[in-house]
Amino acid sequence: MTKDTELGMISWEQALEGVTHGVPGLSRADFELVPREGGWIGARLPKETMLELLRMPTYISIQGDRWQFCCRRPMIFMGTWGNDDFARNAPDGDGRRLFDNIVRDPLPELWENTLHDTVGIYVFRCSSCQNLRSYWDIA
Repeated sequence: MTKDTELGMISWEQALEGVTHGVPGLSRADFELVPREGGWIGARLPKETMLELLRMPTYISIQGDRWQFCCRRPMIFMGTWGNDDFARNAPDGDGRRLFDNIVRDPLPELWENTLHDTVGIYVFRCSSCQNLRSYWDIA
């Protein structure tokens, strides 16, 4: 019953406290930030939100899940995407533009698909504003 998130790990203990375990240097204007041990910074979240996230099934990833947040809530996992998925889901059909807008700190090889099966691009959708966000990892 643990989820890793962009705001820090959440397990039963953090859910009951209402503050994520935190990450070093966390900077978010949309959450109250709480200093944690060792210079880490946690985010205060509603306990109900944290418990809801703990009940969600975990998705398969290379290096572990990292749930994204938008509009102060966990986003909905849409899947692991490749170039065809970006093109299919781009409003104007320009998959590269969508990729550039939602993939953070990409390597050039991500779009060029020269990393093959050693990379995962995990896409999330906000249930409130419908924005897409993602992160990626590599084996």
